[in-house]
Amino acid sequence: MIKKTIKELELDLQLGREEKVPYSPIDRIFDVYNTICVTKIMNTEEYKRASGAGNTIGIKRDIRLAKLILKFIEIVSPGGEAIDKFYLARDLKLDGPIEEIESTISKMDDSDKESITEAVLVQLAVAKSDIYQLEPKLVMRQLKTNVLKNPDNLNHYLSAVDDKVDTVIDAFEENPITTAGDLKKSCCKRSKSN
Repeated sequence: MIKKTIKELELDLQLGREEKVPYSPIDRIFDVYNTICVTKIMNTEEYKRASGAGNTIGIKRDIRLAKLILKFIEIVSPGGEAIDKFYLARDLKLDGPIEEIESTISKMDDSDKESITEAVLVQLAVAKSDIYQLEPKLVMRQLKTNVLKNPDNLNHYLSAVDDKVDTVIDAFEENPITTAGDLKKSCCKRSKSN
């Protein structure tokens, strides 16, 4: 009960009624997920009331975003608890690219949803390494529009990237990243050796 009261006060201060304190999207996503799913201090409805949110839709979306971010972290920095490495999401500014693909992936009921998610997150890791020379959010938008929303292209995409996804995941198993800079160095090193 005390933890819940402290959390309500914290939310009132951070997202307060008088003057809002700037809260990065990644910090917000982490806070929602940590409060509701990890520490279970509050449920969705209690968080909505304490934060002053109009409804629970955004809160539920933040939980889905956090789960995608955690999967990304598990890929690029395996070992240990992904939740303890949420700082990577902030450093890599994952909110925009992850938000770009979240609703499309969440709506999939395909039996290949896990494979699709893994392939997309590996492609995001490569995009974050600057190999594409495009903004990662744009890479994810193009992937969503041209591949994820087109069943024929999606099947072709999955078969075309299957081995590459495994290779990249294996490489991260051997050399997990611990900083945002590690991702760029790691992917650049791999692209030069291929």
